[in-house]
Amino acid sequence: WTKPAPWWDVKADAHLIIGTYRHGYAKYDAMKADPDLCFGRRLEEYAALLNHNGSGSPSVMTGVVDEFVVMEPAPASNGKGKGEGDSGDEAQ
Repeated sequence: WTKPAPWWDVKADAHLIIGTYRHGYAKYDAMKADPDLCFGRRLEEYAALLNHNGSGSPSVMTGVVDEFVVMEPAPASNGKGKGEGDSGDEAQ
């Protein structure tokens, strides 16, 4: 198992699921801004830790934020499987 960030743990996994339910798939900015989720607070704490220890810089912080925020959704289905919009029974 590879952590997406050094501060990632089981609680972050749970908050990612809750955040996806609340805000939608890949809505990382909204999840980060949600005070009930751990992401915004942890990113701020991690940035402060990097800067306090002298090992951080704006480019390091940008990398940490980008690691979480700039995740792209999976590619769209090739149409061969059942996926979003494939059932034909959606309301028009």
